[in-house]
Amino acid sequence: MTQSTYAIELAGTTKSESQRDLQSTNERNRKVRSTDTFFTEEERKIAGCLLQCVYRKMKAVNEFGFPRPDGLVTLYTEGVTDPEYIKGTFRAVNSCLANAKKTYATTLESVKDDGTTCDVAFYTFDCISDLIDEYCKQNP
Repeated sequence: MTQSTYAIELAGTTKSESQRDLQSTNERNRKVRSTDTFFTEEERKIAGCLLQCVYRKMKAVNEFGFPRPDGLVTLYTEGVTDPEYIKGTFRAVNSCLANAKKTYATTLESVKDDGTTCDVAFYTFDCISDLIDEYCKQNP
């Protein structure tokens, strides 16, 4: 998928759809994250750092270690031909990254400076995985 394809997909997403997706993500995060006890903080940090390495290896992060939308969409849709799944992934990536930026970074540079790249990677993976899982349940 090319950069222009992402622009076309983004153009097809209205502002209200993006806001709705972000609001839905925020609401889901409050519910899920408050009860999520699967990992200790140390395990989250380790998993996040491993994910950060994968994202970096796959060129899915920028120079500051913050995930890039095009890199994540490519990573999560590799080998997929279903255009609706790709569009759902695109929306999930953008929604999760908007929330990650709001939660972890005042600027993209601050992610690298604050040493939160592992936290961002874990959050991003968890959020996108949850939204893709929801999509798959709705569209079997």
